[in-house]
Amino acid sequence: MADISDEADRLVKSLFDARSLLDQLRGTDPRRQSLARLATLGELLVVPRLLHLFAADDPLSEEAARTIATLVEKIGPTELARIDQQARSYSCTYGGSSDDWWTLSPVAVSRLQRVSAAYPAALGVASSHPNGYVREAVVKALGTHTAGREIPFLALRANDWVWPVAARAGELLARRLVPDNQPAVLTALPFLVRMLSQRRQDHTRFTDALRAVLVSDGGRHVLSRLHEFDRRVRRFVYELVGSNTPAADSMLRPALADADAAIRRSAIRRLAALWDIETSTPILENMLMRDHSPAVRKEALTLLAERRPERVRQLLPHVLLDRSARVRELARFCVRDLEAPIVPRNFYIAGLANTSTLPLSTAIAGLGETGSSTDVELLASCLNAVAPRVRRAALIASARLDPGRGIPMALTALADAAPSVRTAAVHVLAGHSRHVNFAIVRNHLHGLGDPATRRKLLHVVKEAPKWDAVVLLLEVLGDPDDGVRRKAAELLGDWVTGFNRQQAPPGPTHLARIRSLLEAHESRIDEATASLLRFSLRAADS
Repeated sequence: MADISDEADRLVKSLFDARSLLDQLRGTDPRRQSLARLATLGELLVVPRLLHLFAADDPLSEEAARTIATLVEKIGPTELARIDQQARSYSCTYGGSSDDWWTLSPVAVSRLQRVSAAYPAALGVASSHPNGYVREAVVKALGTHTAGREIPFLALRANDWVWPVAARAGELLARRLVPDNQPAVLTALPFLVRMLSQRRQDHTRFTDALRAVLVSDGGRHVLSRLHEFDRRVRRFVYELVGSNTPAADSMLRPALADADAAIRRSAIRRLAALWDIETSTPILENMLMRDHSPAVRKEALTLLAERRPERVRQLLPHVLLDRSARVRELARFCVRDLEAPIVPRNFYIAGLANTSTLPLSTAIAGLGETGSSTDVELLASCLNAVAPRVRRAALIASARLDPGRGIPMALTALADAAPSVRTAAVHVLAGHSRHVNFAIVRNHLHGLGDPATRRKLLHVVKEAPKWDAVVLLLEVLGDPDDGVRRKAAELLGDWVTGFNRQQAPPGPTHLARIRSLLEAHESRIDEATASLLRFSLRAADS
C-alpha cells in the first residue's frame, strides 16, 4: 500500500493508544479529535487503516464509520476498486491487540449495520472484507438502504468472484434499476458502467434495465447530467441510448457536439440512419469543414460521398487541402471515384502559390504525397519560408519525394530556429537512415547548440551500422548536457542487449576506439551495461 502522509500516519497510530488516566477521569477521548482531523485531511489510503476501529466493539466505531463515509463520499469507481483491493488484503499492524477487521465474523455484521446506520458508505466499504461469508452478510445488510448510496457497492459486489455474493448483490441491484429510481441510478452511473464493462458475469439484464431507466423520460435527465461524467461513461450512454430507443433523436445533437471525437464520429454514423439527406447534409458539411478531429472529418466525408456525391465534387478543392493526410488521401480517392476533373498533383502545384500558411503547407504535403522526385525543385524556396509550418512541410515532402536530396536538407534543418522543424529533421533522418552519412551526423552531434536536438538526434545514431552506432553513443557520453548523456547511456543499454542480432564483425579501429571510450566514460553508464559491452568486445575478438 502506498504511504500516507506523516500526519495521517501519526493520527492513525494515536487511535490505538491507551487512554490516559486523566482522560478517563474527564470522560474525554482524544481519538475523536484524531478521527475528525483524518476526515478533513481527505487521504483515501487511510480508509483501510480505519477498518480495525470500525469493526471493533468500541465506543468510537460509529465515529470511525462517519470518517470512512466522509473519505469515500465523492470517490469514483477506480478509487473504489482500489479501496476494495486494499481492504481485502489489509491487516492491522498498529497496537498489540487482535485485528478486529481481519477476524470479523458474519454474525458481527449486524453490529456494523447498527453503528453505520447513518453512514451506508462505511457499511459499503465493509463489503470488501476478505471473507466471502462476511461480504455476503454485508451485501444483505446493504439491501436495507434505498437512498442510492448503496448502489456503487452493490455494483462492485455484483462482479464478486464468489457466486452467492455476486448473486445476492445482483438481486438487490436489479431492484434499484427502475425508472422511479432514476436520480439515484444516474448518480451511480460511473460505477454501473465499470461493472458492465468488466464482463465478469452475464449482465444483460442490467444493461436492459439501465437503458430503460435512462430513456424513461426521453433521455432528458441523463442529457442534463452528461457533463458530469468522463468520456468513458458518456460513450457508454450514447451507445446504449443513441440507437433504437425513444431518446435516440434527442441524444444526437449533443453527441455531435461532444468534446470526445469518438462520440462525435459515432454520432455521425447514427445521423445517416436517423435523419433524412436534406437535414443531415448541412451538419455533415459543417463537421467536414470545421471539426478538429481527422477521424470525424473523414467519417463526414465518407457519408457525404455516399449520400451527396454531387456536393462532394464541389467541396473537393477544400478537402484536398485538409490538414490531415488521411483526409487528403480519402479526398483523392473521391476524385477518382467521382471522376472529378481534378489532377491532384497539378492541383497541389497550383496551391504552392498560396500566401496563407495553412493552405500552403497542406499543398506542400499533398505534393509530397502525389508528386515525383522532379518536384523537389518546386519546394526549394519553401525551405526558407518565414513560417516554420511551411518549412517543416517542405522538408518532409522533399525527403519523401527524393530521400537522396532530402537528407542534406534535413541535416541543414537540424540548426533551424524552430524546434518543430528540428524535430521534423530528426524524424526524416531516422526514417531514411540508409541514405544518411553518419560522419556528418557525428559532426552535428558535437556542433549543435541545442541539447534537446542533440538528444533527439541520438534516435538517428542508433540506426547507424552496428559498430559505428556504439562508437557514436560512447562519444556522446562526454556531452556537456546531462540529459543527452542519460539518453546515450539508455541507448547503449539497448545496444548491448541486442548487439548479437547483427553478425557484422568490428574492425580493429572500431575495437580500439570502443575500448578507449569505454575506459574514459565507464563511470557514466551502469555496471550491467559496461559488463555486457566488455563481453561483446570479447565475443568480437574470439
